Amino acid sequence: MSFQPVLPVVSPNSSLFESSHDEATCHSSTRRHLLEVRVFELDGALQAEWTYSENLHRRTTIQNLANGFVAAVREMIAHSETSDADVYTPSDFPLASLNEEGLKKLELLLDDSEELLEK
Repeated sequence: MSFQPVLPVVSPNSSLFESSHDEATCHSSTRRHLLEVRVFELDGALQAEWTYSENLHRRTTIQNLANGFVAAVREMIAHSETSDADVYTPSDFPLASLNEEGLKKLELLLDDSEELLEK
């Protein structure tokens, strides 16, 4: 499944859905979780691979989760493209080691300095 700027609805026959058909595969797998979602960028497109056991989940259930994921990503993209105000999170500044409180203090400091420069 390829997530281009306009994300597709997930096809139930997508090759990016991997299922384990037998009980032995499910329990001897190197997976740490019952459902694994691997999301990565490839050639400028967001990709997602869903791995699960058909002994535990129905394909339609995983498809519904994937479609919900696509909808959430679309919503985040739409919000980021239409937002008038610059909104930052600590993860935008990984080298600064800021937490949410530190970022708020920095924003207040910068706002105050802008007001001083305008006078």
